[in-house]
Amino acid sequence: MSIYLFFITLLAFSTSCIFTPLVIKLAKKFGFVDNPKTRPHPAHTHKGIIPRAGGVAIYLGIFLPLFFILPISKIFWGIFLSASLIVAIGLWDDKRDRSPYVRFALNFIVAAVAVAGGIGIPYITNPFGGIIHLETIRLNFNFIGNHSIIILADVFALIWIVWCMNMVNWSKGVDGQMPGFVAISSLVLGLLSFE
Repeated sequence: MSIYLFFITLLAFSTSCIFTPLVIKLAKKFGFVDNPKTRPHPAHTHKGIIPRAGGVAIYLGIFLPLFFILPISKIFWGIFLSASLIVAIGLWDDKRDRSPYVRFALNFIVAAVAVAGGIGIPYITNPFGGIIHLETIRLNFNFIGNHSIIILADVFALIWIVWCMNMVNWSKGVDGQMPGFVAISSLVLGLLSFE
C-alpha cells in the first residue's frame, strides 16, 4: 500500500510541476499578476511583477491523477465541485481583488457543496477521554430519492471547512508564507495517511 501512495504522490507532484510553467505563462498573458507598483501592500517583499493563480497548477496536480486512480463517487464529485468553485473564486480574486466579505460568504457555498457531497465529521476526539458523537441527530427527506442530513456532523464540517480555507488564505499575507504553511501541512497529512 505504501508504494501505491508513493506513486500517487509522485504523480500529483509531477503533474503540478509540469503545469506550473504553463500557469505562470498564462497568468502573465491574462494579467493575473501582482505588481507592487500598481498594487502596493506592506506585506509584499518582492520588487518585480509576480504571477498569481498558482492554485491552478496545484488543483490540476491533485485532480488529474485522481480521475484515473479513484472510483468516481458522490463524495468525489462533492470534493471536485467544491475545489473547482474555490479555484474559480481564487482566480476572480487574483484578477480583481474582491471584498473579503464576499469571499467569506462564497466560502460557505463552497463548503456546503462538499458537505452535500457527503463530507461530514461524525465524531471528534474528546481531550478528556473517549469520543463525542455528532451523528446522533439525523433529518431524513425525499427529494429525487431518499436523503438524510446528519445535522451536527454536517454543520461542524461546514464550519471546519470554512475555518480551514480562511486560515490558509490569511496566511498568504507575507510572501512565501502560505506555500510553506501548505507544504508542511500536506507533508504531515501525507505521513498520517501511511498509518
